[in-house]
Amino acid sequence: MTTIRVTIDETIQTNRAENALRGLSYRLVLTPGSAARELQASSRESLHRLAVPSVMTADEAKYLEAAVVVLGGGERQRRNARYLYAHRHEPSDIYVTDDLTLFGGKDDERRRRLATLFETQIMTLEEFKQFCDDRRKT
Repeated sequence: MTTIRVTIDETIQTNRAENALRGLSYRLVLTPGSAARELQASSRESLHRLAVPSVMTADEAKYLEAAVVVLGGGERQRRNARYLYAHRHEPSDIYVTDDLTLFGGKDDERRRRLATLFETQIMTLEEFKQFCDDRRKT
């Protein structure tokens, strides 16, 4: 069974992500905002914090510059772009967020561009639940 590597941001409750993953092999990574409030997840060995370096590298700066074109340049947008960069290097397969104002819906151009830039899949919790249901059927 292939392990699903997932990063969730602060808009997703850890227990809801773990419920979606029930019965599947997974590694769950929390962004710093979510890690602070979710230290008591039920599967501690599969729960990790996203490593976001305090100093930005030149490579990360290039990605951040490209992401700002898509997201905008506010503090929240830059923070989330840094999370996506760290997620890319984790590596994780799926980034789960319910922040539709920032990432857009399933067919939103922003989401497609970010997914391409960071070489990942970006899903809402509902989309992720469906993804997990589909994985359990195969």
